[in-house]
Amino acid sequence: MKPLLSLVLSSVVFIGAGAAFAASTEVNLTPTAVISPWTYWPTAPTQGRFYRPTGIQVGNTYYMYVEGGAFTNTLTGPGSESCPQIGEKILAFSTPWTSQGLRQPFTYVAPVSPCISQPKAHFITGSAFRSSTDGQVKLLIDETYGGSQVQSGDFKETLLGTSSDGVHFTWSTFLKQSVVGSGTYSTYLVKLVQATGNTNWWGTFWWAVCHVCDGTTHLELGDQVTAPGRIRVIMDSTNPRGYVVYILSGGTWKAVNDDGTFNFAPDTTSDILTQSIVFNNGQWEEWGDTALCTAMDGCSDGTSTDCSTFQYEVTNQGGGLGGVQMVTSMKRPMPTKNGLGRLGPFRMQDMNGVRLLYSSSTDRLCATGVNVGFPGSEIIVTEVNN
Repeated sequence: MKPLLSLVLSSVVFIGAGAAFAASTEVNLTPTAVISPWTYWPTAPTQGRFYRPTGIQVGNTYYMYVEGGAFTNTLTGPGSESCPQIGEKILAFSTPWTSQGLRQPFTYVAPVSPCISQPKAHFITGSAFRSSTDGQVKLLIDETYGGSQVQSGDFKETLLGTSSDGVHFTWSTFLKQSVVGSGTYSTYLVKLVQATGNTNWWGTFWWAVCHVCDGTTHLELGDQVTAPGRIRVIMDSTNPRGYVVYILSGGTWKAVNDDGTFNFAPDTTSDILTQSIVFNNGQWEEWGDTALCTAMDGCSDGTSTDCSTFQYEVTNQGGGLGGVQMVTSMKRPMPTKNGLGRLGPFRMQDMNGVRLLYSSSTDRLCATGVNVGFPGSEIIVTEVNN
């Protein structure tokens, strides 16, 4: 699956004034692989890949959900054991909810994404959280057909999973690709959190519009590049779904239809491709990655001009508050010349309040002189000071 670029848009609308917040730096825990192709395909790690992590605590266990698994025609390892018509699946890994457990290799559990009959389908990780309404684990994932170009309409729907144990999910449509005027709007990477102090959920998503969406032409000239949007969910026991989804459009919250479609254009509300939302130092922060950086160090294949790094900003239910800040590191080059070296940051805190940063990286493979895209990517963990 091709990488999805994190773009800073000239049309970004900041909601609220810029907010001051402390810098974040990797200071401890030299990057440690917790989910790695080297574990399952040690002599040929490019046979698999793991990226876009998200996780949640369930009792004494911490579950991490990642995209990927066994690569094309790989018949062993995570993701190879069922539903062969599906490309990348969402895979669950687990570890004890202890300080040591969160910093050691996780144990593979099983695929959690549904098995569907649609050929050339892929699933992409969204976010996991626990709802205060029913106490259940919620997991959002994207379903794509034929590829991963959101501008070309490959993203068909976002599914909402519900589980009591973090492993067995029931799935329903949350958002669905929609036609608005002459454009086909696709949404993806929905990141929701449980709102502080009430029963509602809120978060971010990314969207694009395609005007020549025939499934054969990619990146049509003149189409809107991927843009960030805002979403919230209000519990409503009288609604068939038990809730109503709202998207920020034209500066107001507009309701999504009960089948997941919508008939309005979303607003552009921040400038980060959000990979995780975390409550930190009394305020919410969005964390994401970006290729818009200048790297002076790090692994490179010698020909690519790509780079990658992490960024974050203070946020709230209305939108990003500006003041985007890059993450730095005392443990490794950041930014790095490796365009797939710093992707999918998932920020969380352990039981002692230590700030952990999980992400995907191909640095280990790149260091061997191999640079082949996502195959060989692994999930690593570091600690940050803020």
